[in-house]
Amino acid sequence: MTKQETKKFKLEWDKQRFIVGLSFAVIAFSLTYLYQSKKDIFFERKWTEGEGKFVELLDYEMQKKAEEFIQANGARKNELCVSEWIGKDEQYLYLGVGCAKFQQNLGDISAEGDQNFHPTRVRYDGSEVEHYQQPDSENEKNSVRDLFPRKAYELFRLKSHQEKFFRRGWEKTLSLQK
Repeated sequence: MTKQETKKFKLEWDKQRFIVGLSFAVIAFSLTYLYQSKKDIFFERKWTEGEGKFVELLDYEMQKKAEEFIQANGARKNELCVSEWIGKDEQYLYLGVGCAKFQQNLGDISAEGDQNFHPTRVRYDGSEVEHYQQPDSENEKNSVRDLFPRKAYELFRLKSHQEKFFRRGWEKTLSLQK
């Protein structure tokens, strides 16, 4: 092999190594991007099991206490909180909760603040409300799975409608004005 052939061979070999290295870098970058931006699609979390048996039966007293607790600890000034009962287990209440300032104009009800119920898990001990949690808005899909058992979330989706939220909020607004 002459010097010129050797140089040509090394150049070809370097080109091939460069192309292979660049290909690995592109693949690594692509996989990293997919993992960081779409990990909830590829690596879904399992639904929480809850604490004990899930019961749908309405507990109006606990719902009212939870709504008052969230009103006192989470609502902005001049907002009212309304809730939709989903169910409970031995440690948590599962509700749809939203807080807003409700208004009626020419028969149409509108809200400044939340526009619908949000899935909310409320921790209770006996008859006392201790704490509440709502899903993280940036990673809501997995956050809901950490807070709600699957059955509770399916009921939340069935029971939570914007029209119901606006109607309940307006009814509560009227009842407080009396």
